[in-house]
Amino acid sequence: MSTATPRRRTLTRWAVVGALALTACVHAPASPKLSAWAGPARRTVIRDVRVFPATSTEAAEHQDVWLEDGAITRLEPTGAPPPAGAVVIPSAGKTLLPGFVDLHTHFALSGAPPWYLALPDPDHAAQATVFAGVTTALDAGGNADQLLALRLRIARGEVAGPRLFFAGPHLTVPGGYPLSMLRTLYGPLAAATVSGVHSHGVESEAELLRRVDEAAAQGARFVKLMVASVPAGAPRLPDEWVVAAARRAHLSGMKVLAHIDSAQDALVCARAGVDLLAHDVVTSALSDDEVKVLAASGIRMEPTLVNWERSDELAAMHYVGSELERRSEPQEILDSFSDASLVKPMEEFQKTSFKPWGDELAKHRADRAKNVKKLFDAGVPILVGSDANGSLATFAGAYHDELLLQVEAGLPPAEVLLSATARAARFLDPEARFGTIEPGRAADVVLVDGDPLADIRATRRIVEVFVGGRRLLRTARP
Repeated sequence: MSTATPRRRTLTRWAVVGALALTACVHAPASPKLSAWAGPARRTVIRDVRVFPATSTEAAEHQDVWLEDGAITRLEPTGAPPPAGAVVIPSAGKTLLPGFVDLHTHFALSGAPPWYLALPDPDHAAQATVFAGVTTALDAGGNADQLLALRLRIARGEVAGPRLFFAGPHLTVPGGYPLSMLRTLYGPLAAATVSGVHSHGVESEAELLRRVDEAAAQGARFVKLMVASVPAGAPRLPDEWVVAAARRAHLSGMKVLAHIDSAQDALVCARAGVDLLAHDVVTSALSDDEVKVLAASGIRMEPTLVNWERSDELAAMHYVGSELERRSEPQEILDSFSDASLVKPMEEFQKTSFKPWGDELAKHRADRAKNVKKLFDAGVPILVGSDANGSLATFAGAYHDELLLQVEAGLPPAEVLLSATARAARFLDPEARFGTIEPGRAADVVLVDGDPLADIRATRRIVEVFVGGRRLLRTARP
């Protein structure tokens, strides 16, 4: 078995409530009502709007976009009379984009901290996701039964939420990440309980392949492999098992995501045929040779730069988050990240076996963005994921910080927007009807105030969200 540089400190809120309730107080904070459907899809004209159709890097000015029966029916220069009975939305100065796609979310987990144990709230996570303009999401690790139930509630209209894809439980080894993290930060009971629910610690290659087959049978179109050793010396999936699992998944028509943090992890995945690197290389600067190998493999990356920024905020004992998160998450959870609340946990973290890994993260902080830019320049597709609810203090609204951080890393705004829409849609489903604004495509669109091609921060100034032509009612705290 090969080993990797120590893995990242997401301090993920994975613990199953039944186990935690035996050792600590578990909270069920009141989640604000964020999103609801305005009713069935209605004929709608978005009038005189700038359109970024995600078919190129260009936008078209002064367009009318017609939505009817859940689809985009017309896209043309503004001026034609709207059809009788249509809802007309005047949109001068605004931009219409395809609904955003988040390739890394966790609906059955929580971003609340270990010192404020909170019940996961999948319904709230779904509402917060569409509230943030994310109309399609990939759950990158969680209990498949819970995710299927959530998808059904969304389909029935009982919960406002995105189009939902999922990967099923994380596949790791006994004592591997994330079970290693749970044992250290939450105790052995939490680690033992999560194993077999949100994560499977497999003991053989044959068991790993059986878990891949189970995921396919449950309807998962993706598999999540944990290819990282955290803390240093913790066991992880052997290289040859990664190869075998990727081959088995591909034979079933599934794609493979792999959780990494080191260059060695990334190279193992590239050589194994993994489709998507979940997270950036954060414990070293990528060499030119390493970049060449990754680019030649055809692998993609969603770097989740935002959850590293959140880790930096927590290490500095001053959580900032984003405006969208502050408007959409329970106040009790936000209060648990107050400066005073962070002092003792951060002191305790320094006493754990994760400290050397945290030191490596701090040492290579400036390399995170540089690695992403090197890979982008070499032709590696950089996609967009937030790790919402899978990393401590990272929630659905963090998606727009991820867009900003990629632009600040040197990626052109138009390229980031393409990756956040059409490219991500094609990764999820080569035959996807969502992800672009074209006649005949699904009416998954987001209207924002301003021009995100000129200032990427405009993506967070959301005016309207439509999913399958259904208009979203967005409410939140001031």
